[in-house]
Amino acid sequence: DGQVREVKADGAVIELAGFGAQRYYTSSEGLAVGQKLVLALRPERFLAEDGGAAGGTCVVRDCRFLGHRTNYILEMAGAARPVQFSLANDPAHARRPVEVGESLCLRPDPYGAIVLPA
Repeated sequence: DGQVREVKADGAVIELAGFGAQRYYTSSEGLAVGQKLVLALRPERFLAEDGGAAGGTCVVRDCRFLGHRTNYILEMAGAARPVQFSLANDPAHARRPVEVGESLCLRPDPYGAIVLPA
């Protein structure tokens, strides 16, 4: 859940619970400053870093190995619902798997967001 802070020709600055304010490159048509909205992202459209980095700090509550991907269910302070994050299981992703109970820092991909009315 979020709120529009600034509208630009090529997107908007949106503040999201748990993530703070960030610019998103999405359609700004019909958006207004102060408008409440929901930002939808596919689980693979988050950028992951180890806990303590800039972004929203989450705690891993569940993880499921699905062959080519591992799906994580994350809890974030201030977020209305759990966050789902997905990571490809291939050599191109050099990070180690994250275990249940560990912290993970996520940032929404600024090019992967879909704006929905609240």
